[in-house]
Amino acid sequence: MILAALVMWPTGWYWADPAVSAAIGVFILARAWALLRVAIGVLLEGTPAHIDLSAVRREMESVPGVARVHDLHVWTITSGMYALSAHAALADAAAHEQVMEELGQCVAAFKISHVTLQVERAGCGDVQSHV
Repeated sequence: MILAALVMWPTGWYWADPAVSAAIGVFILARAWALLRVAIGVLLEGTPAHIDLSAVRREMESVPGVARVHDLHVWTITSGMYALSAHAALADAAAHEQVMEELGQCVAAFKISHVTLQVERAGCGDVQSHV
């Protein structure tokens, strides 16, 4: 508003006040819209925009001992904190504890800090049933 006063004082151009007010309103509206989109994404547990689920799945399936990854979900818990849940079907001779540790390290590269994994032997997760 001081800017508008500095324009109005020497020029007498009284439209400066509503013009500056409108510019401030547009600035606030744009920031509020961006914040609202993020808040809705968190509330609806949507996948964060910067995380590519296909890339996460590929990285997880590249871990030695992992045959397949299914039921993969990534969502935002709060600003900057991401969670993942997935089922990992293990190859026949895979060591459960070692695979779990490597999968945790794998998803940490995507800035995912809260991980819930269910490991199973290959063939267990073929039937899609959710209760």
